[in-house]
Amino acid sequence: MAFLLPISSVKKITKTFSADVSLNGLLTHNAWVSLNTNTTNITDRNLRKNAKFYLGFNLYKPFKDRTFYLGLLNNYQDAFLEGSIYSTSQDEYENLGVRYLSAGDTWEGVTIEEPFNHSKLTPASMYFFSIATYLVIGRKTPKGDFSVTIGEDLQLVNNAPDIQYGISYAFTL
Repeated sequence: MAFLLPISSVKKITKTFSADVSLNGLLTHNAWVSLNTNTTNITDRNLRKNAKFYLGFNLYKPFKDRTFYLGLLNNYQDAFLEGSIYSTSQDEYENLGVRYLSAGDTWEGVTIEEPFNHSKLTPASMYFFSIATYLVIGRKTPKGDFSVTIGEDLQLVNNAPDIQYGISYAFTL
């Protein structure tokens, strides 16, 4: 179950320049509606919060009906488990209680040959909240919208460098 609160505003500064500001808040509950009672709940947090803030600038070319945009998007997301860690080192990983798969363990019917931690259940993904900043650059025309995003977690979120990037093209049929 989710509750979404979007707020958005466009402020025209000149005939060919404007600024966008938007804020989205999302609150999710993992058990209000459940179709299967036999599933394993890997979270101990019933309510998770997510928020996004976007500040962007648009440069219009009215005679060609094109827009170039540049913006910053900040995204916050709660951790899956309570007891978030605010640390710039990885020393606290040892006592988190997140189990690593060892040689001889079985995972989804396969015997593990060497130790590793499952990528979806790392201490960082379970206990660390996420604050990421993305640079958004794009160009919009009547035929489509092309954009590139590049992002990184803030230093407070210590889950290793993980530059995220995306390329998007949406076209009008």
